[in-house]
Amino acid sequence: EELPLRWNVFVSVSNKHKRNIVFIVKSLVNMGFNIYATQGTAKVLKFNGIKVNEVKKASEDGHTILDMVKDNEIQLIINTPSGKGARKDDYKIRRMALLHHVPTITTIAGAAATVNAIEALKSSEIEVKSIQDFYKILNKQL
Repeated sequence: EELPLRWNVFVSVSNKHKRNIVFIVKSLVNMGFNIYATQGTAKVLKFNGIKVNEVKKASEDGHTILDMVKDNEIQLIINTPSGKGARKDDYKIRRMALLHHVPTITTIAGAAATVNAIEALKSSEIEVKSIQDFYKILNKQL
C-alpha cells in the first residue's frame, strides 16, 4: 500500500511500547497528521503533550476503530501486539485494515522507519526524467 502523506493515523500499542511510541507520534503530528488512539495509548500521548482523539476499541460498543477503518477515516495504523485479552481486538483491526487497504505497522522499528520514509517523501520533490535527459546532463559534465 502507499504511505499516506497526510490525514489520520490510528495508534494502539502494548504497554511495553508506550514510551517508545511518543517520539514517533510527535513526528507524525509535526507533519500534520491527526492522531487517533485507544484509551491506554491516548492517555500516554496526552500526558506527553500530544493532541490525540480517543477512539473506542474494536470490542467496545458504539463507533469503534473498525468503523473508522471501514469508513476510510484512517489512512495508517500503528498497532503492536498486546497481551492475551487484546489479541482478538488486534486481529480484528488488522483484518479490517487488510480488507480496506490501510497500511498497518506492527513494530516500533517499523513505525520509526515508516515515519522516516514519510518525512523523506514530504520533504523532497520527486521528478521523472527520461534516460536521454540523464545522458545530456552526463555529457555536459564530461
